[in-house]
Amino acid sequence: PRYHPRSSTTGAPIRDVALSRDVRFDDLNLRTAWGARQLKARIRYAATDLCQKLNIRYPVSADNSPPCYQTAVHRAMYQADRAISDARNEADENY
Repeated sequence: PRYHPRSSTTGAPIRDVALSRDVRFDDLNLRTAWGARQLKARIRYAATDLCQKLNIRYPVSADNSPPCYQTAVHRAMYQADRAISDARNEADENY
């Protein structure tokens, strides 16, 4: 039989859950400081929204669960920094 971990507090089965969505930035000029700030603000907003939805759907979390907002922002900012860097490098190549 498969082992299904259960919460020591509630006895409920433990499931890993996640939500994700794309953050649109095709309308931003990432070569500018303003465009980069807007993208990062959109990421923070999306992380807040999705983490709130997870908290509503799954109000009880495991003690060792990573913090939702910080984890989401950290992972997304890595991708955002890459997109910003690519946009700025592309602009440099065109000059």
